[in-house]
This record gives sequence, C-alpha cells and structure tokens, in this order.
Amino acid sequence: MSESRNTVTRYLSFLAVPLWAGSWPSPLSGVAALQVVLFILASVALWVCWKADPVSRVFKRSYTRPQRLRAAANGLLSRTRSPLFLSVLVVLLFAIPFFQNDYYRDVLTLTGMYAVLALGSTSWWDRRGS
Repeated sequence: MSESRNTVTRYLSFLAVPLWAGSWPSPLSGVAALQVVLFILASVALWVCWKADPVSRVFKRSYTRPQRLRAAANGLLSRTRSPLFLSVLVVLLFAIPFFQNDYYRDVLTLTGMYAVLALGSTSWWDRRGS
C-alpha cells in the first residue's frame, strides 16, 4: 500500500466509530445529525481528493504562477520607491478631494480616520517601552 493510502486508512479508522455512533440518533433528531455525518464524509472525501497526485500537481502549478508574476512586477514596483514618485503621490492625495463630491470626501475622511485608528495600536508611542 502507498503511504497516502495508509494515512487515509488510519484516519478513516479514527472517524468510522464516531460517524457510525453519530448516525444512530438521526431518526430521533431529524436531518441535522445526518447533515453532520454527510459534512464529515464530504470533508474526508475532499481531503482524499486534495492529496491525490493529479490534483496536488495542479495546485502546485497554480502556486508557482503568482510567484512568476510577482517577480515580473518587482521591476515595475522598484520605481515606486523613488522620492519623486512618492512626492507626486502625496500631492495627488491632497489635491484629489478638492475635485470630488461631498459624499466621497466624507467617506474618504472616515476611511482615513479608521485607518489611523487601526494603525494607532502599532504606533511609536506603544513600542517605545519595548
């Protein structure tokens, strides 16, 4: 037997008795107990499918695709760290609200306040004692 088949057999033996015992009260408790049993069985089937070699190869291939995109985009993003780009960005952030509707300005103001509040827990003042 393969290693994955041994692992599945071991886990199924751990789950067989609780599933079997859990299915006993299903006539008394209605569909809820049957739903729990079916959910656990579907989870085990999904886990077995996930560990299958063809499926795992597809997911491994899909993990490498974003890494290649990140490497390609890194050259473009390296220019964003220049002081000229950052100063233009700051000027735009201050200028854009003057040309917007009041509603958008209010929403952006509240969003900015919540962002400042969220960042406040990791501020310099909190870390100075560390």
